Amino acid sequence: MDNNPVDFKMGIDFAGVESIGARSSQEDYSLFRTFKNQSGLLIVLADGMGGHTSGEVASKNAVNAFDKTFHSYPSESTALKLGASLSEANNQLTKLINSNPQLEGMGCTLIGAYIDRGGIHWVSVGDSLLFLYRNGKLIRLNDDHSMAPLIKEGLRSGKITQEEAANYPNKNALRSAVMGKDLPLIDAPAAPKKLFSGDIIVVASDGILTLTEETIASYLKKFFDTTADSISKNLLQAVETQKKPNQDNTTIQIVKIPNSYGRGLAKSKTSSILLFSFVTLVVAAIILLTTSPTILKIFGINSKKESISVITPVAIPSIDSQSTQSKTVDTKPQIEPFKKTVPDDPISEKNNSVKSKEKGNRKNDNKSKSLEPKKMDSDNNAKGGLGDFKTNKDPDELAKDNRDSSLESQRSKSLQVEDKATKQPVDSKNKSDSKSDTKKIDLPPVIDKSTPASLPKEN
Repeated sequence: MDNNPVDFKMGIDFAGVESIGARSSQEDYSLFRTFKNQSGLLIVLADGMGGHTSGEVASKNAVNAFDKTFHSYPSESTALKLGASLSEANNQLTKLINSNPQLEGMGCTLIGAYIDRGGIHWVSVGDSLLFLYRNGKLIRLNDDHSMAPLIKEGLRSGKITQEEAANYPNKNALRSAVMGKDLPLIDAPAAPKKLFSGDIIVVASDGILTLTEETIASYLKKFFDTTADSISKNLLQAVETQKKPNQDNTTIQIVKIPNSYGRGLAKSKTSSILLFSFVTLVVAAIILLTTSPTILKIFGINSKKESISVITPVAIPSIDSQSTQSKTVDTKPQIEPFKKTVPDDPISEKNNSVKSKEKGNRKNDNKSKSLEPKKMDSDNNAKGGLGDFKTNKDPDELAKDNRDSSLESQRSKSLQVEDKATKQPVDSKNKSDSKSDTKKIDLPPVIDKSTPASLPKEN
């Protein structure tokens, strides 16, 4: 392990430890790297394979090639730099194998992770582990390129039994590894994983799997408030305490994200919740202040708005299309005046041309006169009249009747004169009748409503 002293500007606490276990050599290789002009931390780990000599050579050369390329690669993209570094590490093994055929078959797993203000970026091949411990839970971030995931899936789907899974041959065989050839599987997310204050990053070789993931999480919880160095050493001691036969090499790298990390690298959940709560309270207060009259009075704010003048609509008089004078519509109920019914004048009926003015005059005259009763004689009896009858009227009433008859004769003469003025044709017979009063006009008996008439008495 490359444990060069570093001065990490962000104050992130990190440390790493390793153990040879029950093996004859250490084939794991790892490093931490910071950069003078960059506020970030590079973490690289490789677990070699292919024998005592080959495994150690493969892991060390792959890590160093990765580190050198990442530092010098001309790009601002962390994802591109990680991909280029992995490709160069693989090319480095190709060169070594081509120069020394005895190294054929050597290879290694590899994890390259970079922590900056955006979070953690990574690229990985093989079965080495990248964990995130957050809020008491241990989460594996990278993919496992060994046979283990396939065995678990077969067990879950019922294709193999529990016993077959436990005794599965070559269950630790790798499906992808850095061996100087094409890489079948690469785990390289395009976007980083956000980190928060209190997070712990664990990068380790598969030797740590002597412990279950639950046990690893319990140790992280137990030593959470200690340093990264203390956490890494206690985890390694827990692996060695198991005294597992053929214990593999074990390398553990710990990175603690401090409380100050939230100020520069990422916002903590607590800060986000507090900010959201504050904004919510401010909005609620504004709503209350603008809607509650009581609160407005307390703060001396006048909530009454100035009254708006409303123009009362005025009815527009209707205008006749043929006249410029306005028509006034009377909305009061129309009361039809009482009209008295007056019998039509026989002479006007015969002429059928008397003007309305004459009718008005006739109405006034009818109020003060009564018609002459019909004279009954023997001629009338012959003609089918009512017959002869005697009246019981006194001489004064008879004299009054005679005067009324004389007035009626005079009025008839005046009507005939007006008919000539209106150029209405009048026959000679009527003209002679108006001059003479010897012939009587047959009139129907009329009852004057103003003066009750006496009915004739029988003898």
